[in-house]
Amino acid sequence: MSSKPEFPHRHNNDGTHDSICDTCFVTVARVKIETDLTPFETRHVCDPVNLYWAGQGFSASTLIMHGAPDMIVDPD
Repeated sequence: MSSKPEFPHRHNNDGTHDSICDTCFVTVARVKIETDLTPFETRHVCDPVNLYWAGQGFSASTLIMHGAPDMIVDPD
């Protein structure tokens, strides 16, 4: 049985708050009022592709910036 993800909050310099899924590592939402994160966290469902890559040691931000490893092109 899988456990329900937890959502650490990041407090940004611009006064906004991010909710990060500790299972698939995506930013679930960014809001101005921290308590507004709750409905986004309640509705969040981890994407199976993100879960796979997270299990391989890749973060969502790495995949967004560089693509999946089989899609990374070595410029040399």
